[in-house]
Amino acid sequence: MTLLGRARSRTAGGATLVAGLMAAACATAQSVPPSQPATWPEGALTLQDARIQESSGLARSGHDADRLWTHNDSFSGARLFAIDRHTGATLATFSLRNTYNLDWEDMAAFDDRGQPALLVADVGDNFAIRGAVSLYVVHEPQRLGDGGALVPLRTLSLRYPDGPRDVEAVAVDPATRQVYLLSKRDPVPRLYRVLLDPPTPLTVQVAEALGPISIPRAPPGARLARRLEWVTAMDFDAAGRRAAVVTAKQVHVYDRSPGEPWIAAFQRMPMSLPLPHFGQIEAAALSADGRALDLSSEGFPAPLARIPLPEAHR
Repeated sequence: MTLLGRARSRTAGGATLVAGLMAAACATAQSVPPSQPATWPEGALTLQDARIQESSGLARSGHDADRLWTHNDSFSGARLFAIDRHTGATLATFSLRNTYNLDWEDMAAFDDRGQPALLVADVGDNFAIRGAVSLYVVHEPQRLGDGGALVPLRTLSLRYPDGPRDVEAVAVDPATRQVYLLSKRDPVPRLYRVLLDPPTPLTVQVAEALGPISIPRAPPGARLARRLEWVTAMDFDAAGRRAAVVTAKQVHVYDRSPGEPWIAAFQRMPMSLPLPHFGQIEAAALSADGRALDLSSEGFPAPLARIPLPEAHR
C-alpha cells in the first residue's frame, strides 16, 4: 500500500459478514488455526509463512484451482509465493529475476494464448512522484518442486496521461490483451488501460484514461469514511464477464454483457457486499468462474478467507 515513511495499522476490527455470506462461507470452511485472532470471521485461515509479512496481491492459479499466488508489499523482495488455498501453507517460492519490488501492489492471473500467466504490478505511488511504473509478466509454473527463479516474458512500463497516480488495483482482459488499472486516491476512482503487447515494447506506454467509475462514496466531508473507500484490489474472472473491486470494507461486483466495454460496465452502480474486517485488506482474487472471492491482508499472521458471491445481476 505504501512507500517510504509510511505507518501501518495492524489492528483488526470486530466485524462479521452478513448472515447469508457467513453461512455459505462456513459451509466450506477449514478448521481455524489456534493462533487466529478472535476478531476474524469463523472459517478464516492464516498464511503460515513468516516471510509473508504484507500480502499485497493475490491471484488464482491457472493450473490448479486449489492454489493461490501472493507477494509482499514494497521493499520486501521480488518473490512470488504459491499458497495452498485450503491450509494457507506455502507450497513453493519463486524469485522474479531482473526485477525490483519498489512497491508491488497487485497481481493478476490470465490466459496467455493457452498458457496460464501471472502479471505483477509495481504500481504503488503514495506520493505521486513516479514518472513511470512497471508491470511484469511471467508464465505460471505448473510444477512447483522446490521453487526457483522465473524470468519475466516481458516488462511493461507505463505512465498516466494526467500525471502520477497511486494504484493498487490491476486486472487483465485476455480476450483483448489489455491491462486495466484503477486509481486509489482520486475522489472517484478512475479507470485506465494499457496494451499487453505494445507495438514498441521497450518504450513507456501512455495509459489510456477511460474515465471515472460508478462506486458508492461517502459524503465529501467524511474523511475517514473516504479513506476506507480507497480501492486496494481488483480482479476479473476467467471469462471476462465479472470484475471485483475491493476496499477496506466492501467488495463491489460489476457484471458485463458479452462484447460490452469494461468502462460501460464500470459506469453502472455495482452490487456491493460487506467484507470481514481483516485490517488492511489489499489482496483479492476472483475464482475462475467469478462465484467466489479469496481475500488476504497485510500484517502477520495474515488471514486468508474465501467468500461466496451472488449470481450476476444485469
